[in-house]
Order: sequence, then C-alpha cells, then structure tokens
Amino acid sequence: MRKLIFYISAICICISCISSNSQTANSKDNAEIPFVSSPIPAYTASSPLEENLVNQFNIYIDAMRNGNVELVKQYLYSDLFAQYPADYKNRAYQTIVNLFQNTVTETENNGFTINCVISDILKQISDNDRQIYVCETTMNLSGHDKFIADKSQIFAISTNNGESWQFLEMSEDAEHILSLRFSQRIISQIVE
Repeated sequence: MRKLIFYISAICICISCISSNSQTANSKDNAEIPFVSSPIPAYTASSPLEENLVNQFNIYIDAMRNGNVELVKQYLYSDLFAQYPADYKNRAYQTIVNLFQNTVTETENNGFTINCVISDILKQISDNDRQIYVCETTMNLSGHDKFIADKSQIFAISTNNGESWQFLEMSEDAEHILSLRFSQRIISQIVE
C-alpha cells in the first residue's frame, strides 16, 4: 500500500508538471510507476470453486473499503494474529481496515479511483479438503487519463474444500504464518 501512495503522489506531480507545461518532470519517478494502457481485468473463474474464491475476495475488499471490521475478520487469514492476545488482534484488524480506508480516501481526494481484483491464479495446491491458491492481485488505479496496475500476490486458503476462503498477503512472515497449520511439504509447494 505504501507503494500505491507513492504512485499517487508521483502521478499528481507528473500531472501538475504536464498541466503547467513544465519539462522538468522527474523521469525516475515515471519509470517506477507501472503505467498501463487500461485497467487489468479481473480473472475469469473456470470452476465453481474459483468462482467462490473470486466472489469472496470481492466481499473481503468491499468490507475493507466500507470499514466492516467484523466481516474483514472472517476473510483475513485467521492465523495472521494467532500468537497475539485478543485485544491486540482487535486493534490490528482495525488498523488494517483504517489503513486501507485512508489509502482509498487519499486516492479519491486526488481524483483517482481504486479497484482491487484477482487478476490471475498462479498456483493451486490441494491437501485433502484444504485448498491453497496463490493469486495475483491487481490494484487498478484510474484517473486523470492515467492507469496504474499495482500487482502483488496473496494466498487464498480454504480448509473446507473451497466453501469459505481466507486471504493472506504474501510477505516476509507469510511462510511462518502458514507453518502454524500446514506441513513443510505443503509450504514448499506454495513458495517454490
């Protein structure tokens, strides 16, 4: 998300430079912004299981956007804060939602819109009734005749054969968090 805020700031600088006919736009900033010709489309599910995953991801993103912390708790991977006391967990969930909402508000105040989608499914691992998908997500940023596609990856995890899904952003801690529930064999398949 910090990357996204950087992009918003860099675009605003570029737009102000262009609108004032200035030739001093910083080419380094432009090179780091992932401009695209149009927003990246959402992944088209090829099975009911994938359709359920995509639908639940969309519900999760809407809950984040609308500040529905209780609904976010259902979709954010439950082991994310497993080792912390309940009071800390509640504050952590609220902080995550606030950060997302603040990013959306700042983006919209600068004349842009954000649309988060699953843009691809990169890997699928099945272990009995547990499913782990590695998904590419794209945060499409649109405005001022510019399009930015900020791609990242998440793990979509289901412990009931795809009926319900939880999401974990790929990060430095993700492998450790997954190890609380999954064997090293499964984790190796996920992260290789």
